[in-house]
Amino acid sequence: IKLLNTGNKPLNLSSITLASTGSKDFVLSQVPDLTAPIGPKKAIEIEMSFTPTPGDVDVSELVVEDATGHLTLVAVSGAEITPKIVVVPPKLNFGGMDLNAKDKRSFKIFNNGLAPLKVSAIELSTLSKIKTITISETSGFELKTNEQKAIDVELTASKALPNDGSSVALLVVHSND
Repeated sequence: IKLLNTGNKPLNLSSITLASTGSKDFVLSQVPDLTAPIGPKKAIEIEMSFTPTPGDVDVSELVVEDATGHLTLVAVSGAEITPKIVVVPPKLNFGGMDLNAKDKRSFKIFNNGLAPLKVSAIELSTLSKIKTITISETSGFELKTNEQKAIDVELTASKALPNDGSSVALLVVHSND
């Protein structure tokens, strides 16, 4: 961050800090020597680092105080750039099925984030009551921002399935989100 003295007189600063109520993800990594005044039309540089923690937008304020006690506040904000997986529909309903009947449904995986979504695997959970499921894509793939991929799921009813909407299988999508 460059701090420019736009005045015609030297500017004496007493402190440069971050607001105590702001995000702790911002850190002042280098503050210039404040014992020397900033000359007219001259600037100093302040280095700040940002190490975001997932799941939030971070805000803070840079607080610059001059020798007269006047405060200048500079708003700072940031957010991590991450992928965001969305599965549509979140539940596949095969309805009632007779013994040994086969049926196929599809779902889509979307990346609504700002970074590539890396899906490393899609697998049937060990908690599933039905094990006779074929998934069209079980190996890894990557989706760029706003990309999507359709996944087909074929179920063979190894026992008659009720038509009451109860879950009989669970798919697990392993990703970097």
